[in-house]
Amino acid sequence: MQYRQVYLIANPRHNDRHWLREAFGYLRGLKATGRIFDEHNPAWRFDISGPAAEELSDFLRRGAGQESLRRDDLNTRFLRELDQDLSTHAKKTYALLQTPEFVEEFILDQTFEPAVKEFDLPATSVIDPTCGSGSAPTAPR
Repeated sequence: MQYRQVYLIANPRHNDRHWLREAFGYLRGLKATGRIFDEHNPAWRFDISGPAAEELSDFLRRGAGQESLRRDDLNTRFLRELDQDLSTHAKKTYALLQTPEFVEEFILDQTFEPAVKEFDLPATSVIDPTCGSGSAPTAPR
C-alpha cells in the first residue's frame, strides 16, 4: 500500500488507473510474472475509469486476513472450463486445458486416498503437484 501512496503523491494528476498500469508494467518486467502481464493481459487492451480502478485497487489491497475469497461450498469448475474455451490462442500458448473430473478422481482415488488412510491424516489438504490452476476437486478430501 505504501508504494501506491508514494506513487500518487509523486504524481498528483494520476489516479488508481495509472497506479495499476504502473504496477502491472513492473510485474510484466519480472521473470516470474512477465507472461501473466504481457500484451495478452486485458489490462493493456481495456482502459477502465479512475473510479473503477480505485475499486479494483481497494479490492486488491484487502489482502489476507481481511477477507478471504475462498469458499468451500463454491464450485468454480465452470469458470476454469470457460477460461480454457475463451481463447484458442491462450489455450495453446499457456496450456489452458482442464483435466477431466473423472481423471482427477481416479488419480486421487489411487494415490491420495490410500496415503490418507495409511498415514492416518483425516483432515489433509495438498498443493497441486502438477502446478495447475491450484483448484481442487469439489468434494473435500
